[in-house]
Amino acid sequence: MCNRFRTAKLRQREAGEITARTYDEYVATTDRLVTTFGKGRLVDDLAVEDFEALRGEMAKQWGPVRLGNEVQKVRTVFKYGFEAGLIDKPVRFGPQFKKPSASVLRRHRIRLDDHDGPEQPAKYSLQLEPGGGPATAAAPDSTARAGDVTDDLGRTHARSGDHPGTRRKARTHLFDASGLEMEGTAVSVRHANRQPRSLLGGT
Repeated sequence: MCNRFRTAKLRQREAGEITARTYDEYVATTDRLVTTFGKGRLVDDLAVEDFEALRGEMAKQWGPVRLGNEVQKVRTVFKYGFEAGLIDKPVRFGPQFKKPSASVLRRHRIRLDDHDGPEQPAKYSLQLEPGGGPATAAAPDSTARAGDVTDDLGRTHARSGDHPGTRRKARTHLFDASGLEMEGTAVSVRHANRQPRSLLGGT
């Protein structure tokens, strides 16, 4: 039965209906079935306990996402055997041979998120290109000190050299960090340690 299944999937791969990767995964699944149950084992002799043991071994190797995919592939092999007339009746897998529940997958995702930590958004400031060209998004100057100000060209000055209340405006095309073009927006001098507001409002 496994050989017939692999031949059918090979034809699908050659026809472009499945990818080479998917075909290789099906081959690995059938190899696992033959290794676990035995090459000469009759399908009619397979019992619920056999599939419970198979799932237990797979659960030791993989996480719930990969486990669910493998369970589905095994079911696909035996479903093909029944629909192709290779076995007389559908295989009885038992109540345990199924994909992990949604709650198990949800807890798994939470553990992964806790392990990786929250993603920190990058902070950008606008720099006006010399000669009045389009502004570009640049990372904040890590050498800026409290009280320093940044001029329209992205240069940092000490507070004593340039009053923080000074406003310089330039009419130009501005781009936010995502590349959104906004015409005629004014660029103002601001403290380097002050959080810049979004061009669309808010922080």
